[in-house]
Amino acid sequence: MSKNCEQCNNPFEDNTKSGYEQKYCSTTCRYKAANIRRENKIKLETINSINEKQETTNSTNLGTNSNIPYSNLLQNETRYNFPLQPQNERMDNYKTIELLEKNFETKGQLNYAELRIEYLTKELEEYKKKNTMLEFELDSLEDEDDSENDSMGKIGDVVQNLITQFKSDPINTISFAKELIGSFLSPQTKQTV
Repeated sequence: MSKNCEQCNNPFEDNTKSGYEQKYCSTTCRYKAANIRRENKIKLETINSINEKQETTNSTNLGTNSNIPYSNLLQNETRYNFPLQPQNERMDNYKTIELLEKNFETKGQLNYAELRIEYLTKELEEYKKKNTMLEFELDSLEDEDDSENDSMGKIGDVVQNLITQFKSDPINTISFAKELIGSFLSPQTKQTV
């Protein structure tokens, strides 16, 4: 027998042989319908509890004597500066439910923001660690550059001295430079004692 699903309104074949007849085309639709029924039940219970609270507060405000004339109630309204609401003008219960849903939504957003902040602080700490390591590496590289510049400066001083000596005594300076360069280029042998 072909029927329409009560949740999604799609046609389906009812395959039940006995027991209750099938109302939904799948378990997904059945669960969706159950969730909607639960939500409606909670909303209805909330509305009823709010109405009961309002009735109890109104009855305690008015007292137990129900023979009070309406004109006296109006005097009480002006006397205490709060409006007495008739039954049909009470707070809209659906607005209360909307406020509860909005509150739930904002709590979810707050939780998400707190998790995001926690994640970002961890990430910031990692970047700080990387930054300190890079600064240390940069300092060590600068120290190496300074030591290389010092050695290059010493070689530059030697070359400058050779040039000034060449101006005064070119023959001895050339022989000294040959010996110096030869000692750098020749293989060094270990001397045994």
